[in-house]
Amino acid sequence: MSTIPVSVSPHETLNTSKGVITCGELFHVPLDGITEKLQSQGVSHVRCITIRRDGQLLNTKHLILTFSSHVLPDYVKAGYMRLSLRPCIPNPLRCFKCVSGILKLPAAGH
Repeated sequence: MSTIPVSVSPHETLNTSKGVITCGELFHVPLDGITEKLQSQGVSHVRCITIRRDGQLLNTKHLILTFSSHVLPDYVKAGYMRLSLRPCIPNPLRCFKCVSGILKLPAAGH
């Protein structure tokens, strides 16, 4: 064929999926510890959902799990608990000029 070296690697974000779990028992567990324990189930990253109250960011009992597969499992096991997963649907992006939600088409007049 050719003598040009070629390297192939999987896409880092298109081959992942995100799901949300709700678990009050994991509220005080460090996120690094949760990630380490759930790596055997395909979890590559854990992030806590935060809310703003009285000008302060507060953690909630909801966690966003990133999986290293494009298929989202139905549940994960954390210790003795079987936690069901919901698909993570991010908030729509906002246009800074007209402050409307951007879904697929560009905002009118842009």
